[in-house]
Amino acid sequence: MSPANRRITWLILAFVFLSLAGSVLPLLPGVETLLPLPLVGRDSALALHTLVLMAYMAFVFPLSLLAPEPGLDARDRRRWDLAWWWVGGFILAFSGVPLFVLAYIAGVHLKVVIAVLAWAGIFHGLAIVWTRLFGYRWRSVLVVLNFLLAVPVTALDHFSRLLDRPVSWWSPFAEVRGMTLDFQEPGLLLPLGLLGAISLLVWLPNRMPRIGPGALVLLLALVSLVGAGQGGGGAEVRLLGNAFFVPGRALPIELRAEPGQSISLDVAGRERLRWAPRPGEPAIRHYHASLLQSGERIVARDGRGRILIDQGVLALAADRRLVLVVGEIALDWPAEAELVRIEPEALDRSASGLGLYAALVLASGAEARLDRDQRAALVDALARGQVLIGPLAEGYTDEVLGRGRRLGHDGHRWPEGLTLEGREAPVAEANLYSSFALPDWGRVDLRGLMAFLGLYHLVFYLIFLLPLLIDARKGLGVYLVSVAFVLGLLIGGAYLVLKRVFLNENQILQQNVGVFVMTDMGGDQPLLLSQSTCFASFNGAVVGIELGLDEDPVLVYPPAARGPGRLELEGDHLTLAALRLDRRASKQMVRFEARADSPWRLEPGPEGYQIVTRPGVVDRFGLNSARIRAAFLRRGGHLHEVRVEGRLLRPAAEKAALRWHQVVPEDLRAEGIPFLTHALGRLGPEGDVMGVLLAGARLMHDEAGYLQRRDVLQLLLIPLAEN
Repeated sequence: MSPANRRITWLILAFVFLSLAGSVLPLLPGVETLLPLPLVGRDSALALHTLVLMAYMAFVFPLSLLAPEPGLDARDRRRWDLAWWWVGGFILAFSGVPLFVLAYIAGVHLKVVIAVLAWAGIFHGLAIVWTRLFGYRWRSVLVVLNFLLAVPVTALDHFSRLLDRPVSWWSPFAEVRGMTLDFQEPGLLLPLGLLGAISLLVWLPNRMPRIGPGALVLLLALVSLVGAGQGGGGAEVRLLGNAFFVPGRALPIELRAEPGQSISLDVAGRERLRWAPRPGEPAIRHYHASLLQSGERIVARDGRGRILIDQGVLALAADRRLVLVVGEIALDWPAEAELVRIEPEALDRSASGLGLYAALVLASGAEARLDRDQRAALVDALARGQVLIGPLAEGYTDEVLGRGRRLGHDGHRWPEGLTLEGREAPVAEANLYSSFALPDWGRVDLRGLMAFLGLYHLVFYLIFLLPLLIDARKGLGVYLVSVAFVLGLLIGGAYLVLKRVFLNENQILQQNVGVFVMTDMGGDQPLLLSQSTCFASFNGAVVGIELGLDEDPVLVYPPAARGPGRLELEGDHLTLAALRLDRRASKQMVRFEARADSPWRLEPGPEGYQIVTRPGVVDRFGLNSARIRAAFLRRGGHLHEVRVEGRLLRPAAEKAALRWHQVVPEDLRAEGIPFLTHALGRLGPEGDVMGVLLAGARLMHDEAGYLQRRDVLQLLLIPLAEN
C-alpha cells in the first residue's frame, strides 16, 4: 500500500471509531448515572458528537496532513492538496448522518447541522490553505491558533459584556457550542460565506451554465399558465358572527366558491389557509377561526388577489349574547340578544361552529330543510349546553337534552323566564395547557436507532475495505474515486432509511385527556366526551398534523398566542401544515367534543352503585371494554374513597374528607391531578358526582403514526342525582 493510501486509511477509520463512540454512547439508557460526565446524555448527545468533529478537524486533521513527495511541480502539488481536500470532505459527509440523527433528538432545526458542518469545513479548508501558503512544516502553528480560539477565547463568556461583540464573533467554537448545547438560533450567512471563500482558494468551481433565451421563454410561459390556472372571481366570504366573536369559542367563517375558484384566508396573521373546491365537492365550507383578542383582522382574497373581506372582529360585550336565527321569524327578542340571521342551507355542519351562540332559533319549516349533518350538529350543540327554540303547532314544550334545552311555543314572544347565560371560556387555558408534559426522550426506546448508528459505522468500515483491497496499489486519484463512490451509496441509503423508518415526518407526541360526562344516572341523556389533546414535537421542527372536520376540532392557543404557521383546508380535512412545535417552549392543544348514547347506567343498591350495561346501545367510545382503575366520590364538595369490585362501586363508610393523592392511583398523582381538578371544576355535573378512572377507552383522533401516543387521563363523571 502506498504511504498516502495508508495515511488516508488510518485517518478515516480513526474518525469512524470516534464517531461511533460519540453518537451511540450518549444514547445508552442510564448513561448519565453510569458515567456522570458533562456532555454524556441524550440531551447533550449533539454537543458531544459536534465536539468530536470540531476537535478532529481543528487538531487531528492538520497534524495528519502528509507532505507531497519532493520534486513535484506546482500543478502536482495542487492536485495533492485537492486530494486531501476530498479526504476531509469524506469525513464531513460521513458525519452528516450521525449529526442529523442527534440534531433530531436534540430538538433543533436541520440548519444547525448545516452550520456545524460549515464551521468544521472552514477548519478543514484552512488547514489546506495554511499549508499551501506557509508549507507543511508550519501546520503545528495552525493547531496552536485553533487551541487559542477553542479554550482561552471561549472562556471569555464571563467577560463578554466588556467586548464590543459577543464571544461567538471571536470564536467559532463558542458559536457551535451555543447552537448545540444552549440551542441558540444558528447563523448561516457567516459560516457559509467563509466556507465559500476558502473553497475558492482551494478549488475554483466550474463555470455555471447559462439560461438560454428558449429556456427563459419556456419559464415565462409556465408562470403564465400557473397564473391563468388560479381561480377566477365570484368567490364569497362571510363572517357568521356578524363581526363579533365570543372569547373561547370558534368563530365560523363561511366560504363559498365554485370549482376553478379559490379563496385565501388570513386570520390575524396567524392562521392561513387556501381552499379551492374540486369538481363534485360542496361549494360551501365553514372554517372556525380562533381569535385571541378584540380587533384582530380577518382578510380573505380570491384567486386573483382581490380582497373579499378585510375587517376587524370585536369581542362580544360581557352583557351581550349571540343568538342565531335560522330562517324568517319575528319574536320579541330580549335586550341582551345580538342577532345573526342565516338561511337554513347555510347552517354550519359542526357543533363547534354553532357553539358560538347562546341560543338557536328555528323558523317554521326550517328544520325540515336541514340535511343530516346539519341536524346532527344541532343535536350536538344542544347536548353541550345550548338552547334551541322552535315554534310548534300546539302547546309549549321544554325538553332537556344533555346540558341544553329544547323549547317549543306557539307564539311570537321570547319564552318567559328564559335567560341567556354566558358560555365564555378563556381562549388559552393556561393551567390546563401547562399541565401537559413536554416530550422526553428518556421515555422513548432508542435501541433501534442506536443499532442503526452502529450498523452505519460498521457498514462503512466493511465497504471501505473494498476499494482498499482493489485500488490500494493504484494511484491516489483512483483510490479517492472508489472511496467517494461507496461513501455516496452509504450516505444516500442511510438517509433514505432514516426518513422512511426512524425519522419520518410525523414524529409527534400526542397526549390525550378524555373526560366522559353522563348527564343522568339512567343513561337516557347523551354521553358527552370532552377531550383535550396536546401535540408536541420531539425534534422541534416544523411538523404537519391532519385533523378531520368530522372530529370538530377547536384549536386552543398557548398563552404566548403564537398559533400555527399555516392551516390548509382540503376536502374533509384541516391540516396544520406548518406547525412550529418547540419541544421546550411551545405545544399545540386541540379540544374535541362529541356525544353518543350512553352504554352504561348507574343503579344504586344497598352495597353501593352498580354499573350496568344498557342493551342495544352502540358503544362508540369502548367503555364496555375499558378497565376501571379506581373511583372516588365528591359529596358535599369533598372527596371520599370508593372501593372498586368489578363494576360495583362501594363508597367508604368514613365521612372524613380526603385529598387527591389519597383517592387516585400512585401513577396518576404527578400528572393526573391537575386534569382531575379541571374536569370537576369545568365539566363535572353539579351536586354529588361519582368519578371513575378508566383505562382503554377509545378517544378521538386516534393517530397511530406518531412516535408516542399516551392517554394521560380517562375520567367518567356520573351525577348521583337527576339534574
